[in-house]
Amino acid sequence: MSNPSNIGREQQRRTFVDVLRQGQREQFHSAMIAWFLDPKAEHGFGDRFLRLFAERIPERAKPARSILLENFDFTIHTEKRGTGGRRYDIVISAGDESKVVFENKTKSIGTLGQLERYGHVIPLGLCEACYHRDTRDKYPVMTYQDVLDVLDELSCAHTEWGFLVNQYRTFLRRELSLLQSVRDCYESGHHEQHNKITEALNNTSIYGTNDIRFLHHVMLFFFQIYLDRDDVWQGAEWSLDKNQQSGVWLALNKQMPPGFRFLQAMQEAIDDTGAYLWFHIELNEGLKAHCLNDTAGQIQLRSNTNGRSPAEIHSRFKEAYQRGEGEEWSRKPRKNCKTFYLVRRYLKKSDLVFSRLEGALKSFMERFGSFEPQ
Repeated sequence: MSNPSNIGREQQRRTFVDVLRQGQREQFHSAMIAWFLDPKAEHGFGDRFLRLFAERIPERAKPARSILLENFDFTIHTEKRGTGGRRYDIVISAGDESKVVFENKTKSIGTLGQLERYGHVIPLGLCEACYHRDTRDKYPVMTYQDVLDVLDELSCAHTEWGFLVNQYRTFLRRELSLLQSVRDCYESGHHEQHNKITEALNNTSIYGTNDIRFLHHVMLFFFQIYLDRDDVWQGAEWSLDKNQQSGVWLALNKQMPPGFRFLQAMQEAIDDTGAYLWFHIELNEGLKAHCLNDTAGQIQLRSNTNGRSPAEIHSRFKEAYQRGEGEEWSRKPRKNCKTFYLVRRYLKKSDLVFSRLEGALKSFMERFGSFEPQ
């Protein structure tokens, strides 16, 4: 992984990718990586990039690796149209039948359904957070770190094509360095990285709204992994969504931790209304907030409406729960909403350090229930 200590210098360094505003365009990255994989292309690598990259394909995708290592004549396409409306991001064909498909995600999220339409398919993404857990469990994911590592093993000719390769290498190193810095800052509590990350994200010539949303997604992805190490959260099922209008969410809306029980008054309100309740973390300003004391997001207790009036559900839970200091009731749920927050508590940027964020989530949940020993 790229060295996070380089973030200050590297995050201010624009490349041709930024000038052309192609950094989050998957078609651009598919075209670049396909170009590296093509032994006949102008980069001067011959088949060395393809061979080294193929050697990195995990054992679970051995048939795909074998196709790339045991053949010598390839045809490579991007955005190739197939039958049934399929579209292949990168296709490497060896002969008439054998082919390897790479499904590429840069700063978007791939789903299992997208991959199950293909044969020998390998998910490729900027990082593992580009794919949901069910996809990662079923398919071996490769990342742009693999692309960068192979590029770092190869020397470039001093030509205009070598300049292109080096610019792309610089872009990858910068982006991957930022991802690692976010993890180091908030998982390990390395606050010295905080100002550098914020400064980088406020460089609008490089980073836009979707870039920041994706970084929030990555941060909550790492936080979910952090929680998985604690027995308290074993058996909980989370949803992670970067495309909500209000922000990026990590929600306990599938399965609460088996040891969590709502207080009796809360459970009676649940039984009376038929509502389904869950907790979630929402990042709004998140990593872009300037100061550690600035508001970065919130923790919410949310409810569905289950076909009933949101105001009716809201009123019933107000009877069951005494709002605490620093908490807010939902002011007035929209009549036609399907879900809404009942109570929320704001998070400061300093609260995003994973140990503190876990503590904030757990203490908020314990306002409404308790964790019983399993």
